[in-house]
Amino acid sequence: GKAGQNAILMDAHLEKENVEAFIRVAQLLSEAGVSTPKILKADYKNGFVLLEDFGDQTFTRLLKNGENAENLYDLAVDNLIQIRRGFSAQPTGIPGFSPSLRAEQLSIVFDWLWPEILPSGPSPEQRDEFIDLWRTALKEAPNLGIGLVHRDFHVDNLMRLHDGACGVLDFQDAAWGPLAYDLASLIEDARRPLEPEIRARCIDRYQAAFPHLNSEEISAAIAVHGGQRHMRV
Repeated sequence: GKAGQNAILMDAHLEKENVEAFIRVAQLLSEAGVSTPKILKADYKNGFVLLEDFGDQTFTRLLKNGENAENLYDLAVDNLIQIRRGFSAQPTGIPGFSPSLRAEQLSIVFDWLWPEILPSGPSPEQRDEFIDLWRTALKEAPNLGIGLVHRDFHVDNLMRLHDGACGVLDFQDAAWGPLAYDLASLIEDARRPLEPEIRARCIDRYQAAFPHLNSEEISAAIAVHGGQRHMRV
């Protein structure tokens, strides 16, 4: 690269499949018009990637320093809109994010949370009923459409770039599933509770781009798909 140009070395040698996923999703998002770090060099065999350095202006840091939250969340929602518009069919190599898989993921509640708060472990029947109820809820809830889901879309993984655009990071776990999931991740981030007016602004901005989605549908979708994410967090 240019003399004096900074770069980031991503070390995924313990999980080499992540390198391939990262590069594949970076390319897909970039083609959809989303800013992702350019891949400068990749060593698949040893699990190293040399990436363009996006700097250190994460949305989290900017918000902490008193930047205008409306502007930053507008940029974030615009990226979700861009991702939604960028994909009409499931790209090769992008896994499904199905209700059954997501319900099964909630078994961690029994492994970690349950023993902390209740005196005895769950019975097999309780476990099965819990997973079954979630599977049904995830199947029946509105999903705001099926498309490419980042799966960790929140202010820690968004950056303001030198040109004022929004850069997106940490997308290697992207899957094909309910688009409500990323919207819920953004506006119901457990690490940064969002002011009600900013939350409402995000939903309005998203809905304005896709007027066929009605408010009740959006609320129900966020409640269920956000709820599943919260259970895991």
